[in-house]
Amino acid sequence: AGNLEVTKRPITITADTKTKVYGDSDPVLTAQVTSGSIVTGDVPTGLLVRAVGKNVGAYAIEKNTYTFGSNYAETYVAANFTITKRVITVTAAANSRLYDGTIAAAATPTITTGTLTVGDVAVFIETYDTKHVGTGKTMTPSVVSIVDATAVSMTSNYNVTLSKSTNGDITKKQINVTAQTATKVYDGNTGSVVVPVVDALATGDTRNSPIQTYDTKDVGTGKTLTPSGLVITDGNNGNNYHVTYVQNFTGEITKKNVKVKGTTAVKVFDANTSSAIVPTVEPLQTGDVIATQPIQVYDNSNIGVNKIMTPSGLAINDGNTGLNYNIIYETGAVGIITAYQASTSITATPSPVQYSDKVKLTATITGGASLLNTGGPLAATTATFTIGGQVMKDAFNNSNIKLEVSGANNLVAVLEVPLLETTLLGSMAPQLSKAVMVTFNNVNPNFTLNTNPNSTSIEVKQEDATIEYTGDIIKATATATTTSAVITLRANVLDISVTDPSDSNAGDIRNAKVMFVNRDAGNAPISGWIPVSTLVNASDTRIGTASFNWTVNLGIADDVQTTVGIVVDNGYYIRNSTTDNVVVIVYKPNGDFITGGGHITPTLSVGSMKADVGAKNNFGFNVKFNKSGTNLKGNMNIIFRRTENDGKQHVYQIKANAMQSLGVNATNANRQTANYVSKTNLTDITNPLVPVSMGGNKFLHVNMVDNGEPGSKDSISFVLVEGTNDPTVLSNIIYSSNWISSKTQMMNLSGGNLVVHSGFNLGVNSPAARTAAPEITLIQPVMRPGEIPFSIKAYPNPSERFFTLKVAGNATEEVKIKVYDIVGRQVFIAKGTANQLYVFGEMFVSGTYIVEVRQGIKRSTITLIKN
Repeated sequence: AGNLEVTKRPITITADTKTKVYGDSDPVLTAQVTSGSIVTGDVPTGLLVRAVGKNVGAYAIEKNTYTFGSNYAETYVAANFTITKRVITVTAAANSRLYDGTIAAAATPTITTGTLTVGDVAVFIETYDTKHVGTGKTMTPSVVSIVDATAVSMTSNYNVTLSKSTNGDITKKQINVTAQTATKVYDGNTGSVVVPVVDALATGDTRNSPIQTYDTKDVGTGKTLTPSGLVITDGNNGNNYHVTYVQNFTGEITKKNVKVKGTTAVKVFDANTSSAIVPTVEPLQTGDVIATQPIQVYDNSNIGVNKIMTPSGLAINDGNTGLNYNIIYETGAVGIITAYQASTSITATPSPVQYSDKVKLTATITGGASLLNTGGPLAATTATFTIGGQVMKDAFNNSNIKLEVSGANNLVAVLEVPLLETTLLGSMAPQLSKAVMVTFNNVNPNFTLNTNPNSTSIEVKQEDATIEYTGDIIKATATATTTSAVITLRANVLDISVTDPSDSNAGDIRNAKVMFVNRDAGNAPISGWIPVSTLVNASDTRIGTASFNWTVNLGIADDVQTTVGIVVDNGYYIRNSTTDNVVVIVYKPNGDFITGGGHITPTLSVGSMKADVGAKNNFGFNVKFNKSGTNLKGNMNIIFRRTENDGKQHVYQIKANAMQSLGVNATNANRQTANYVSKTNLTDITNPLVPVSMGGNKFLHVNMVDNGEPGSKDSISFVLVEGTNDPTVLSNIIYSSNWISSKTQMMNLSGGNLVVHSGFNLGVNSPAARTAAPEITLIQPVMRPGEIPFSIKAYPNPSERFFTLKVAGNATEEVKIKVYDIVGRQVFIAKGTANQLYVFGEMFVSGTYIVEVRQGIKRSTITLIKN
């Protein structure tokens, strides 16, 4: 068998050419058998396809799956699928628009022929033949873009026909020029620097700046603001715009600030703030004037530089009662207030003035109160005075003395003060020219005191002193054969105020110095200058004491009499008077003795162990020299009473154990005196069974007067001190029986008797004195016609204080007065003329005194009694 081979039938398949318009649907693709033949009954299967694409162009048609089957040997001949442009006509629309400065249209041309493919979007514009306003403008359409949904340009897929139009219209653009709410400062005119708001112009056009004006030039609110003056540059003389000016009713013209500034001003302080200087005013608007010139005041009434000047009072004439201006008063630190000049002075009276006396200090500020009438201050409030560098104080311990207004203009401070040293030693020392100064305190800074501090000077002289001699008057040597003895010269030095009530300004007696001198030897110094450093009473600075232990040599003489003077000088006090002279006697004892017993009743006892007032002070003693005068022996027993802190009255005994000295003066048989010193022991004998020793080495000082019989006329005093302490100083005293006028004085016995005896007698009453005294023959002068008879009279007599002596006689002759005590001591001397009064005796102790008055050869005596 053989094979029957069936081979493929050859054919040629040729695709049909196809065409479509862009955007239309694709036609069906077909093919033809262009060579060979198809077996009857066979048909093709599958599809032809074209290349992908939607845009205008030629796309190959491919065989794809198109076939007649496997029995055919197919040859494929391709063809093209062509997409052609889509035709549309775009016609410009009739368009009226506002001028916007461009040639673009505000409207969109329309497609008048053809359509866009679904999904494509076209943008067309139309432009004018010019950008300026006008009618019948040619409107030219143009394609901006044609894109599909994916924004791919489809412009090339269209054949666009553009159709113009000649009915375009560009109308004027409305421009509003709107006045803005504006506030301006008054400037005297209706213009404004505020620019109104202008609507936006077309791009490329420009304009000037319009203005807006107010309805008036005066200040106020709700002003009508009117804009104007807009000029537009648009290439068409501004005809492309229609300008509307819009008014605003909220305009405001505020007040113009005008500064009034204080200018440099200088004045003298006058307690007020006004000034005549006109401050500087800033320029006003043209046409406005100053109606009232301003003034300027200072920031306060104190002096100083760079003062703040505060102006005020400006008034402006601007046609609107000044309301167009806001006046600003600007202070300036350029003021100067200089101090008010016042002068000061000081006086001090009297001058000279004695130490401790009062001086009147007067400080004056002339003009210091001159500003009171304007409400101004005083130049100062107080004044402080110094004398010799010491600040002086008033009775209330104030050193700042108030300045008082004197008259209309002056201030005066017055201080009357004693010249006493309170804080500065030596400040009140007597001096020919002592500086007196014043310092004014709290000086108001608005014043200048031309001579502050001010000063003057005064002469300070020594104050008067008085003397009370309290030392030994008569003293025996230790034995009848001893040729010397130590006699204590002692004196109380008293400020004159103690004895002279008319001089009540007491100083400090410790500023005094004392010298004991020998009057019989031409005032030869016995001692040097002794400071009165010890007060008799520590609480009383008026009375001091000074003492000197003087060794007196008798040699072969039985006695030595010395007239001792007491001079106060070389310090703050002065006194040198023979009335203070005392006759001091030192003698060799010959049979001297004292004895006695009894009691006194002290009421003025003093000391650390002073007796109770009215308690008895018993005593008994017997002291004498031996027959040869070589030894002092005896005993003394004194008992006094005082109440102690236990509430009980204690009894104390003073018992002599070592006799120190005995001095006896029996010159006056009716008044014999003695003084006695002994070491003692002090014992509390309240319980006689258990006596308590209060210590030894205490010295007892006794003075006594034997006035004869009966013993009630006799007097005695006791002073007990520790060791050799001064018995005249109050602080040293353990016990004093009777303290009067800053010293221990004798008091009459309340019972008992005293006997004083001495072999030494001296004085006018002694036999020897009477024998030796020359006989005086009194000559009665012949009286001339009209001459006053010589006579003396004293009153009161007796006296408890002082005597006044009246002397009558020839006024041309000198009168000499001498006063002697009962023992012949000269206690007072004076010189003067007749027919005047002489006062003395304040310092005399109780007793009898003889006054001798001489005028030429005339002599008279009188006896005085001091109680």
